[in-house]
Amino acid sequence: MNCYINRIGEAVKKSTGAIGVIVILGIAYVGSTWYVGKRTQEVVQDAVEQANARVVEMLGDEAARSGAQLAIIDYQRGLFSSNVVYSLNAKDAKGEPFEIRLQDHVQHGPFPLGALKAGRLQPLLAHSDTTLVATPTTQAWVDSQNGASPLTASTDIDFSGNGRSIWAFQPATFEGKDNIRFDFSGGTLSMDFSNDFKDNSAKGQFDSLIATDTPSGGSVQIKGIEASGTSRTDAQDTVTSESQATIASVLIDSGEAERQADESFTLENVVAHLNSTQAGPMLDGTLRYDFGRVLVGKTDMGSITLGGKLSQLDVKALVALGNEYDAIAAAHGAEQDEDFRLTQEDQAALQAKAMTVLASSPKIEFDPVVWKNAKGESRASLHLNLAAPSGDGAQSAGMLVPEYINKLALSLNVSRAMLIEMFGQLQQDQGERQQLEQMGGLLYDQYVSRLGQAELVKVDSDQASTDILYEDNGVVVNGKAMSVQDFMMRAMTLLM
Repeated sequence: MNCYINRIGEAVKKSTGAIGVIVILGIAYVGSTWYVGKRTQEVVQDAVEQANARVVEMLGDEAARSGAQLAIIDYQRGLFSSNVVYSLNAKDAKGEPFEIRLQDHVQHGPFPLGALKAGRLQPLLAHSDTTLVATPTTQAWVDSQNGASPLTASTDIDFSGNGRSIWAFQPATFEGKDNIRFDFSGGTLSMDFSNDFKDNSAKGQFDSLIATDTPSGGSVQIKGIEASGTSRTDAQDTVTSESQATIASVLIDSGEAERQADESFTLENVVAHLNSTQAGPMLDGTLRYDFGRVLVGKTDMGSITLGGKLSQLDVKALVALGNEYDAIAAAHGAEQDEDFRLTQEDQAALQAKAMTVLASSPKIEFDPVVWKNAKGESRASLHLNLAAPSGDGAQSAGMLVPEYINKLALSLNVSRAMLIEMFGQLQQDQGERQQLEQMGGLLYDQYVSRLGQAELVKVDSDQASTDILYEDNGVVVNGKAMSVQDFMMRAMTLLM
């Protein structure tokens, strides 16, 4: 009997010890969760402050006028989870404010329940689930989902500051401002981030987006959208970004109410590349668009490549110039793109801002510019070196080129066969097509002959080309130096 009682006592002691261990582990987990929740709030607040500081660093005093700001408008921290509301404010193309608001349910680590349910067993700082909250800007979009959120996101952040976020956009049809109806296929976006949110890579895919002007029936239809990009920030806070997007097709239709003929405009197999490096407000960047095929109605205009490059551009000064113009337009009561007369004070204010843009001596390049069709291709490039004028004005007396242009280099190569094919494509009827082709050949021969006599072009087989360099108030055309006045007189042959 005593032996039996001893065994029971030992079992009770072991059970009590096990319970004690469980209680201690539970208290430790609760304590660690409380600490992690506190740390999560600090990380979130730091990320928001960092994002706003980045905008201020780039735009300076103009950041406030642009209205761009990310804010935490509510943070309710609990023991195992927190609820956070974020607000992103900015101004649209018309200068009107808009707001996007997100509700975030954050589960604290080290083992958030949401991550465990998804099969992710590694320790995490936090797991969050995000939804879109209705604002005047997004109300119609939210209403299209009948109580559900049109946008959801799931995010994991580990203790080293690395993380992954997956966003899901639901299919939606709704009417926004200005009687524009949107038909959106939905899509996905994934993002990996590190270096305290300073480095990231993203990839997204959307099947289609159609925007229709309800009164006229005009529409823009974009299909087959894929995009990806990376951004890196070094120890000196220099940001290097690379991004690419591909679009299967873009169809622009004026609509039955506006259409006089088949005026639809289609771009197929569109590829866009954007690379940039920014240190403070100074930006260097390259942009290139490749349009695999361009259709005007049913007319095949061939393929087009457009490339450009910016160097030494002061983004802060450029934004200040844009904001100054918007302020002047608002003072005149002008709507977007509406013409109005500038006063002398307006011109002086804009010129002062423009001189700040030119102070960094920015360089602008349009290269390559290529137009191809079945019979040939034509090419062009334009390089501009700009600088603030040395005098009080933007142009010195007697100069035919503005003083802020330090250097201009233009290269142009036109194919006769390509031009003739372009004219012929304007008409499907064979007889009229031949007439248009003859017209194209005649115009090419006429202008090339005039420019050739003026020594402004070179002709090689069916290619007419010219290389023009302006620098130090002088011009060099195809290796021949001449004054600006002489060049302008020769160029006047085009108008004769």
